[in-house]
Amino acid sequence: MIRVIQPLLESAMQHHQAGRLQEAEALYRQVLDAEPEHAQAMQLLGWAVFQSGRAQEALEVIRRAIAIDQNRAESHYSLGAILAELKRHAEAAQAYQRALQQRPDFPEAAYNLAAVLHAMGDSQGAIAAYEQTLRLRPSWAEAHNNLANILQQQGRLDEAEAAFRQAVALQPHFAQAWYNLGNALRQRGRRSQAIDAFHQALAAQPSYAEAYNNLGNTLNDDGQLGQATVAYRQALALRPVYPEVYRNLAKVLFNQDRVEDAISLCRQGLRLCPDEPELHATLSILLLQRGEYPEAWREYEWRVKATEPLFPNPRFSQTMWDGSDLAGRRILLHPEGGYGDALHFVRYCPVVARRGGRVRLLCQPDLLRLFESVGGVEQVAAVNQPWPEFDVHCPLLSVPLRVGTTLQSIPAEVPYLHPQPKERQQWQSRLAALGRRLNVGLVWSGDPGHDTNINRAVPIAELAALGQVPSVRLFSLQKGPPGQQRLQLPQGMEVTDWTAQLHDWADTAALTDNLDVIVTVDTAMAHLAGALAKPVWVLLPRIGEWRWLSRRTDSPWYPTMRLFRQSTRGDWTGPIRQIVQALQEWVQQRG
Repeated sequence: MIRVIQPLLESAMQHHQAGRLQEAEALYRQVLDAEPEHAQAMQLLGWAVFQSGRAQEALEVIRRAIAIDQNRAESHYSLGAILAELKRHAEAAQAYQRALQQRPDFPEAAYNLAAVLHAMGDSQGAIAAYEQTLRLRPSWAEAHNNLANILQQQGRLDEAEAAFRQAVALQPHFAQAWYNLGNALRQRGRRSQAIDAFHQALAAQPSYAEAYNNLGNTLNDDGQLGQATVAYRQALALRPVYPEVYRNLAKVLFNQDRVEDAISLCRQGLRLCPDEPELHATLSILLLQRGEYPEAWREYEWRVKATEPLFPNPRFSQTMWDGSDLAGRRILLHPEGGYGDALHFVRYCPVVARRGGRVRLLCQPDLLRLFESVGGVEQVAAVNQPWPEFDVHCPLLSVPLRVGTTLQSIPAEVPYLHPQPKERQQWQSRLAALGRRLNVGLVWSGDPGHDTNINRAVPIAELAALGQVPSVRLFSLQKGPPGQQRLQLPQGMEVTDWTAQLHDWADTAALTDNLDVIVTVDTAMAHLAGALAKPVWVLLPRIGEWRWLSRRTDSPWYPTMRLFRQSTRGDWTGPIRQIVQALQEWVQQRG
């Protein structure tokens, strides 16, 4: 019998290795007809059935193979692969572990065990399994690459980079590993090396659209906007339906002051993928920049449907207000984003009240006392407090759509925020004791963790010329870590700092309201000063945020605001010189 079975088995295996699965399966069945308890033939039959796309049938065959011989590592390995395909990861992990118990020198079992453990969220287990794989087979480039991906996700960037480099050293044309190395290097801020890695990925795989996209992202980070544009267009040539690239390219065109081109590109992308929320949201920002508010506000509603929303909103059982007459219903207006957006759009509370709404307002805790001064509001609550009862709700940034805001109908009456009278009087007395001067408040940075802060922050040393204007006294309104820059001021620059006594935005408003003019970068302070109707001069980068529109020196949102824009990207010399001149003129006019 063995003389008959062995040639059949060998022939079946030859067909199997050559990919002729139907012929292999038939021969395996002949072997099993002759010897039903042949464990190897049963296992190989199960594997052939699995490779033919019949996972459920293969599962039953492999279980019969294990019943014949529970100590056969290959059968447990095959069982693990089938269970993993069926997304039964915990059972798959057990099968791979059993295979390794039977055969500890089984690198494929360790490799696949790592994959299912990672799918289960067990990163540490996956790392250990990949390390076991590499002890058994150090030259396995894919294992180095996969290990590196998990290490990168855990923030172990040195180890991840080393593992990616090992993968490409072992397999120089491993496009995915080069791509992953590029992403890791970009994450570490090593842009030139990341760009080289992406080029290596593209040399190995010229049709790698994702590599062109992330090459474009890195070139954009590096300020090479023209080259980024070329990379993004290459990605779209390879994959015309690629919403992420349309968004990225639109942003690069916007940063080149090509707003019309960016809008056209978004519309082109939306014709191909009309239900892509992020692309609609990108279009909305571009339209807002142009002041095309009716369409912009409609497109802006897509932000809440995005995979990664611009501003995550809480879920409510109550319906969202549709803009109709509220007829005395209680409406909850709730914030989105940071302090700046809340300070900017809280102006809409009186507008909603005039639509018949009994307004309940949510806000960040630091804004609570200040927002108690907003007109048209029956009740204010911090988001970390019990919320008031309400009938309908609306995010603050959705109100402009509901009330039909156009560029001409912006509710720009100021002040719409007011400091506490007692606190305002205290600061007034304190400033009066210093003697008469032009008191200028300074803010030179936003949140250092914000993606765009690098473009909008101004080192305080570059503002030294403001303090050299006769009769000007500078005050810091800068909170957070950037405030420490005042400890290393250039010689001759003096800045009074009372920020340690500003515990919330009501405190800040009371001091701000007593200063003569506020000079600030694009951060929440610009909105506070504008809402208080204080003269506020805002330093803007070459391409500013949407709410400041394009090429304007004033703001339709804030009548007391002046905008000072860079003429060259990254160069604050011009706008600072203009502010110095404006201060000099103010001092002269006031004598």
